Amino acid sequence: MQLATDGDPYERRYWHAFASKRFPAYEEFWLTEVVPLTRRDVDPRDVRFKSRAEIPDQDEAVTRAQLHYTVLRHLGCVWEILSTEVPEDEHPTREVQVIPGPGSAVIAVPPESHTSGGSANAHNLSAAHTVAIAVPDGHRHSPLDYDAYTEAFVRLSAASDVADELLERHVHPGEYMPPWDEGTGKTARWKWRKRAAADPLAPIRSYRNRLVHGRILPGAHHRRVWHYPRIEHADRHLDWRASEDPVALRDFAPARQIAQEAWEATIDYVEANWRRSLLQSQRT
Repeated sequence: MQLATDGDPYERRYWHAFASKRFPAYEEFWLTEVVPLTRRDVDPRDVRFKSRAEIPDQDEAVTRAQLHYTVLRHLGCVWEILSTEVPEDEHPTREVQVIPGPGSAVIAVPPESHTSGGSANAHNLSAAHTVAIAVPDGHRHSPLDYDAYTEAFVRLSAASDVADELLERHVHPGEYMPPWDEGTGKTARWKWRKRAAADPLAPIRSYRNRLVHGRILPGAHHRRVWHYPRIEHADRHLDWRASEDPVALRDFAPARQIAQEAWEATIDYVEANWRRSLLQSQRT
C-alpha cells in the first residue's frame, strides 16, 4: 500500500507534486494510522472510513485521520495557487515607479499598470520615484492578485491550526472530548502552542488576520506582478499614505515570493513535527 497509487485523487496528485519530497511523513502516518480505519482491507480502491460498528471506540482516531488529510488539502490548495504557469515571454520587469499622491496607496507606472489605491497615466511620470524590487529570474507564473494572495494565507493559516490540533490530540489522547466538538479543537491548538513554548507559524496566522479582518493592504502592480508588504512589515502600512514614500517600498516583495516563503515555512513545520511528535510516538 502506497500513497502514489492507493491514495485518493488529491493525495496522489500532491504526493507526486510536492509531498514525496517535502512532506514524506504524511505517507508514513497515513499507512499506520489512516489506512486501518478505511475499507481498503476489503477493497483497496475504497477510501471511505469504516462505520462505528466496524471500528467501535475509534472516533478520536478518525478525527486525527481527518485532520491529517485536511492539512494536506490546505497545503495542496496553496501549491495550486503558486504553480500556475504562463508563457515564457511574459516576464515581469525588476523596477517599480511610485508616484506620491493624495488618496493613493502605491501607484505604479507605466500606464498599463494598476494599483490598489489608484491609477497612473503618462502625464504623471514627471513626479515619479523609482525603486528597485527584485523579481526572480525565470519567473513564469501567472499573476498572483489580491484575492489569490489572500486565499493562500487563509489556507496556510488553516493548515497551521489543523496541524497543531492534530499534534495535541495525538500526544494527549482522550483529553479533548468529544472529538467532533470544534471548541475542544480550539482548546487543543491553544494547549499545543502553550506547551511548545514556541509558535513559529504565528506570524503567518497574524498576516492572514491582517488580510481578512483589516483594511486592504497597499500594493504595487507592475508588468503583471503584484508586490505587497512583507509579513513582518504589514503594520507599517495601515495608513496607505505611508507607502507613498519610495523608501517604504523596501518593505515590499513580490506577492508570489511572500506566499511561497510562507508555504515553505508551513510545510517544513508539519514535516518536522509529524516526525518529532506523531511518528516518534509510534516507535516508543
